[in-house]
Amino acid sequence: MELEILVISLQKTPERLERFIRNNKKQLPSFRHVLAVDGEAQWNEIKNSKLISPLVKTQWSRGAIGAGLSHVLTWEICIKENKHLLILEDDTLLADQWLEKLEAIIPTEKEGFDMLLLGWNLDSVLRAEIYPPLECISLFEPIYPGKKDILKILNTKNPRRICKLKNAFGLPGYIISPKGASNLIDRILPFNSQITNIGRGIPSINSYGIDALLNNIYNELEAIVVIAPLVLALNESSLSLTKKRSNPMDFGKTNGIA
Repeated sequence: MELEILVISLQKTPERLERFIRNNKKQLPSFRHVLAVDGEAQWNEIKNSKLISPLVKTQWSRGAIGAGLSHVLTWEICIKENKHLLILEDDTLLADQWLEKLEAIIPTEKEGFDMLLLGWNLDSVLRAEIYPPLECISLFEPIYPGKKDILKILNTKNPRRICKLKNAFGLPGYIISPKGASNLIDRILPFNSQITNIGRGIPSINSYGIDALLNNIYNELEAIVVIAPLVLALNESSLSLTKKRSNPMDFGKTNGIA
């Protein structure tokens, strides 16, 4: 699988991109920097956009709106250039030899997926189809592992597999196909606040960010996830550029991606 890598990062936070490069220089020889939409600095333009509903303008943080529009920007690039792209946020860590590990579990004929999630936020929930129709809903502990533990997860010797994605939160890294990018844009725009129901006693979740919103359309897509993850965010709340919930288990007040 030939992939170009796009990294989303704000112009005003060059230190985040510099740290991303330091953390991943052995796993990431080259990439294209995509300037993220700055929800605060560009608010006067964003607030008049037809890409977001009036409810989102009042309920989502400006940082979360900017983050969501940044991902949409990469989807538009994917469609225009008509090729699979790997999208990464600038606070992520990659597994050693991640591409070789990925290629080992994705047969060529399976490249027709819409979206392949390479990691998710461990402070929330993952739901995936293990064997049809058997599904698994997982919560993780600790919810904020440190860098050393994240690297242990990423570089596990346990075998990985591809599963059908049902629910996950966070978009640290994913592969998008041109077909998938078109399907996502058709289904998710304009951004609107919705309720997501996970099931099995998990409280309903308000979609205050694009990652939460995607949970209501994963079932409509050829969306898959690799388990164990190949990409994870450092997920340090003190460095977050979007408003975060104070209690990670308070799903009813989640504010989207970190």
